[in-house]
Amino acid sequence: MTQDKLLYRVAEAAHALSLSESTVWNLIRARSLPSVLVGRSRRVPAESMRMFVAALEEEHPNGDK
Repeated sequence: MTQDKLLYRVAEAAHALSLSESTVWNLIRARSLPSVLVGRSRRVPAESMRMFVAALEEEHPNGDK
């Protein structure tokens, strides 16, 4: 993720998170990955992606299952 970009298209967020677009859409629908609407376009804030990854790390520290 670049530091200067604040909002990502779903495809860009999927790429940045190394997930599929459908997984990102499912996370958005489940409200696990907060997003915003800009007009009729869905965008994922960079901070939402950081918080999502941080939550995963807390849930499974050091990659433990």
